[in-house]
Amino acid sequence: MIPMWGRFLQPLVLLIAISFLTSNVAMAQDRDDLAPFLSKWGAPNSQDSTEYDQPRPPLVTKFLVYRTPSLDLRADFLALGHVGDPPPYHAWRLIGIQDNRTNAVVDAGKALELLRARLATKHH
Repeated sequence: MIPMWGRFLQPLVLLIAISFLTSNVAMAQDRDDLAPFLSKWGAPNSQDSTEYDQPRPPLVTKFLVYRTPSLDLRADFLALGHVGDPPPYHAWRLIGIQDNRTNAVVDAGKALELLRARLATKHH
């Protein structure tokens, strides 16, 4: 049997983690990763966002998907601001790149290689 205090520990840890994350995110609002990412790698094949979901999650995310026959990457971004801020969001932080098929994290070197290859095929 879980002690009474044990039932409150997990939500408390989650609350502390969210509070820490959002306070750090709020302090770094001046840096937007989304616009430079789009400028460098071009428009994605598709994108999605949780900014207008009902109910909207506390941490709002945006996903850009880049596809070619050998590529299916998803760039994940976190809206900067405070938990509960309504859209629109003016700054986004890149939080990771994943294989869109498996959700596996793709390391930065491999992601750069795949995105460069996509750009090269689009320009030829």
